[in-house]
Amino acid sequence: MKDFLDRAWQLFISPPDVARISMESFQTVFGAFKDLQRVRQNALLNLENIETFFSSVELARLIGRFPGTKELKEVGSLYEALITLIVQTIEYTMPFPVVNRRVAPNGDFGAFTGLIYDLRESTIHKDFAFITFNYDIGLDFALSDRGIPFDYWLEGHTIPRQSYPLLKLHGSINWGFCPGCVKVVAGDVKDISSSRNVSPGTKMIYATLGSRIPKTKHDDGRLLEGPLLVPPVVNKTEHQVLFREVWMKAAQVLAEAENIFVIGYSLPETDLFFRYLLALGLVDGEWVRRFWVFNPDAQVEGQFRRFVGPSIEPRFKYFCQSLEAAISTLRGELKHQV
Repeated sequence: MKDFLDRAWQLFISPPDVARISMESFQTVFGAFKDLQRVRQNALLNLENIETFFSSVELARLIGRFPGTKELKEVGSLYEALITLIVQTIEYTMPFPVVNRRVAPNGDFGAFTGLIYDLRESTIHKDFAFITFNYDIGLDFALSDRGIPFDYWLEGHTIPRQSYPLLKLHGSINWGFCPGCVKVVAGDVKDISSSRNVSPGTKMIYATLGSRIPKTKHDDGRLLEGPLLVPPVVNKTEHQVLFREVWMKAAQVLAEAENIFVIGYSLPETDLFFRYLLALGLVDGEWVRRFWVFNPDAQVEGQFRRFVGPSIEPRFKYFCQSLEAAISTLRGELKHQV
């Protein structure tokens, strides 16, 4: 997500004609970004990375201080503005293609779920789990479009049989909080593909599930709060109750995994939470046959090599590849098992 703020800036100065972005929220965030740059004189912060910036705003909310703000409510307003910027940047820079009035998965997600579908139909690979740190719904929709059942493993929800865990550790733009039933409520990604959303001649659509969350009524007609997004900081105490089941399931999945494929994740220094979660999950490393990492950034290899322990190291492989290339590699490596 190194270029995320660049994408947000481009959206701010040149939004699509159909985009309904909150100019005030974008102005608030970019003003705060300018104020925070002064901190660089006294501390090293990679502010171009949205994860670092989000973490800084979250910590500022906890301590009630942020450069350029005078009151606690200003920090709270900045946090809400940043959530809006993240959601709307995702919605308007990740359009879904439309072919013959049918909405299709965006990017390489269609090819990825095609691989999962083939493995699922094999006699060997039956159990899958997806752990993601992305806020977008690209994978969610691609799984739904392919007919692969999944569940977010949210607190208080009944888990359908034969569904695969899709564990979004940092939340999702289609998740909201209902103050009436005190639960996380997920918007249905199938709504994207509804024919009423696609008119003849449409080439692509923008899925605005996240922007609709605060306008959605749930229990007793109350409006949902959110979307629920969590920055990659170790102190996630505010979200423990809502996300506990998701995080517990992720730890269980990692502990029981035979093959772990990490695609596109850079193991940032700021995400101590997942470093601990992954470390605890790999305690019984003798169960792991493969621990493969796919990332187009060659520098990420060193971060993982410094992280893995001696029991995992012989099973560790690094591939300097994009998602598209990773899909091809995995298909080639696993084809004899399909």
